[in-house]
Amino acid sequence: MQYGCIGEKLGHSFSAEIHEMLDSHPYRLCELAPDELGAFLRAADFRGINVTIPYKQAVLPYLGETDTAAERIGAVNTIVNRGGVLCGYNTDFDGLRALLLSIGVPLTGKTVAILGTGGTSRTATSVATSMGAGGILHVSRRAGEGRISYDELYRDHAARVSVLINTTPVGMYPAVDGCPVDVARLPALEAVADVVYNPLRTRLVLAARARGIPASGGLLMLAAQAVRASEYFTGSRYPEGTAERICAVLTERKENIVLSGMPGCGKARSGSCWQSVPADGSLTLTKHLPGISACRPLRSSDRQGRRHSGMPRARFCARYWLGFPARSWHWAAARFCARKMSKPSDRTESSISSTVRCPSWFRLPTVRFRRPARNWNGATQSASAATV
Repeated sequence: MQYGCIGEKLGHSFSAEIHEMLDSHPYRLCELAPDELGAFLRAADFRGINVTIPYKQAVLPYLGETDTAAERIGAVNTIVNRGGVLCGYNTDFDGLRALLLSIGVPLTGKTVAILGTGGTSRTATSVATSMGAGGILHVSRRAGEGRISYDELYRDHAARVSVLINTTPVGMYPAVDGCPVDVARLPALEAVADVVYNPLRTRLVLAARARGIPASGGLLMLAAQAVRASEYFTGSRYPEGTAERICAVLTERKENIVLSGMPGCGKARSGSCWQSVPADGSLTLTKHLPGISACRPLRSSDRQGRRHSGMPRARFCARYWLGFPARSWHWAAARFCARKMSKPSDRTESSISSTVRCPSWFRLPTVRFRRPARNWNGATQSASAATV
C-alpha cells in the first residue's frame, strides 16, 4: 500500500473519494483490528497513511518523530514514512478550524462543550483554545478527572454553553438514529459542529437547525484535513478553496432528494422529470433546486414495497399507505387510489406526460431533503441528506 487510511471500521469513509479527486496518489482503506495495529506499523509498508477511530492516540508509541502541534494535542491522524522513520502529524486541527470558521460563530470568550474523550476531542480542545474560547467543558458518559457527565452538563452548565462540538461517533452511519445530546436543553446554544460526516446531516445537526441554530456536519473538516494530509504525503501545495470545492462535489454526490405525498399525487412522475433534466438545468421543475444533478437514479418506495410484499398496487396502497382509522375520507381515498391504480397502465411511473387528478384534500408532492430511509431488507443507505 502506498497511501491509505487505517481504522477499525471504515464502511462510512469518504476518504478514498477525496484523495481520488486530489489526483495525487493511489489510496485505499485498510480496516485493522486492535491486535493488528502494532504489526502493521512496525512493518511500515506504506508511504503515507491517515489514521481514524480508534487509533489516533494508539499510534503514538510507534512513531519516530512527531510534529510539535501533534505532540501538544496528543493525537495523530497523518503518518508519513520517511526512509523508515514514521513521522506523525495532526491535520484534523486544520480541518476542524475550517469547519468552525465556516459556521460563522466566533468562539472568543464563549463556553465550548466538547462531547467525547478520544483523539478528536483533544484536537477540538486545541482548536477551541486557539480561537479564544472563554471556557471548555469536556463531556463524557461517565464523569471523571477533567470531564463532566451529560447529566451534569444539563443540570449545571446548560445556561452558559454557547458552542457544542461533537467528537463522538454517535449518529454515524450505519447507526444514523443516534443523537448525543438534546439541544432543547441547552438554551444558550449558538452553534453546533459535528465531526460526523456520514450522514451529511446527523440528527444533532438537524435538531440544531430546526431551532434556528447554525450547525454543520464534518464533511468540510474531512476535506480540509485530507488536503493538508495530501500535502504532507506529496510535498505539493493545493490552491486556496480546494477543500471547499471537494466538499461541494461530495455534497452533490451524496445527497438524496425525497418526494413525499399521498398515493397517486405524482411523486414518481415528478421524480422522473428530475431524473431526465437537460444538462443545462433548463426544465422548469428544477428551477427551485439549484445544484442538483440530472440523471440521478429514481427509487420508488411504493414499487420496492409492492415487490417485497407481493401485493398488487391497489391492495398495497390501501393497506400500507392508507391503513388509518376508519374515517370516511380515508376510505374515499383508498377507493380513489384503487380506481386510479388498477387501470391498465398507460400512466407508467416513468411517464412525465400524464397527470393524475387528485381530490382537493390530497397532499401534492413536497420536495424535502431527508435522512436516508431504510431499505426493505433492513439496510440503511449510505448516501444521505437532511430536512431543510
